[in-house]
Amino acid sequence: MGKIVLINMYFIINLPFIFLQLSGEYWLTGIKKNDNTLAVDLISGLYGNNGIPMMTLFTCFIIFLNYHYCTCHSYQNEKTLLSIFNVFIVVFFSILSLFNDNKGFYLIFIIYLLVALFVNYVNSNQNVSFKALKISLKIIGAVILLCPFVYLIYRYTPLYNVINQIVHEFLLGIYYAGSAHGSSERIGMITYALSNDSNRLMGYGIGNARWTDPGTFGFEHFGQSDFGVFLCLGGIFLIAALFIIITSLLYRLFFSYYTIIPLILLFIVLSIYTQIFTVTSLTVSVSLFCVLCSFSCKKTINLNKGLL
Repeated sequence: MGKIVLINMYFIINLPFIFLQLSGEYWLTGIKKNDNTLAVDLISGLYGNNGIPMMTLFTCFIIFLNYHYCTCHSYQNEKTLLSIFNVFIVVFFSILSLFNDNKGFYLIFIIYLLVALFVNYVNSNQNVSFKALKISLKIIGAVILLCPFVYLIYRYTPLYNVINQIVHEFLLGIYYAGSAHGSSERIGMITYALSNDSNRLMGYGIGNARWTDPGTFGFEHFGQSDFGVFLCLGGIFLIAALFIIITSLLYRLFFSYYTIIPLILLFIVLSIYTQIFTVTSLTVSVSLFCVLCSFSCKKTINLNKGLL
């Protein structure tokens, strides 16, 4: 319990600094000359300048770490305390994300949740292939039943504007490619890289620009997400090689290709969202979540397979 408390304490320590930043004290992020001065991007606690992605991924990890601890230990007082704290984190961060323009949190949290549920399901059902249809029908039924409630939440809460903005930026990235700006550049870089037949496979050359050179290929925020950057510079071959390596590493952790499918999709989404491969703190945060998922998989207990 002590280690769990220590990790949660870092989230608690950040709270007063987040409130100070909400009140306009942006100097706490340690911005320097020519750094991002957009106010909403500076509400990131002690995670540093442009630290919202790091804060998002680490917070999601804390939520599921607490959940995993509650499901694996029988100390009722600790489970109650962590459950209450988890509800607080989810509610607080959902509200905070409306103020610091962190639209990605809602999508990433849902994806983390689906990945964790899927891994737990695979762990408890060895004959997954025979039960896949049954669970799919249950999910479809649940979605149909929840549709009216989801629509009401979507239409009459701030999530309406958030979701509309996400869709709007996604479409801007597709339609305008190299002319995209801001958050839409994440999709714009992908569209730009795939639109040129001669550079689609091999890219424009990894030596032609650094990963985060502003203005490269006309993108003011070039480097804000790894997928688009790697696709522009190294093409489809570099992306394919990267995810083959990731698949191999995940298989050595879970020993099941069926289990790692949602984790690979998670890496794809996160690499489109942020610098998941080129910023160490982000890589570590996602790696911790993958290890946490592996604790729920029985096959990882077999040390004879070896993890090294």
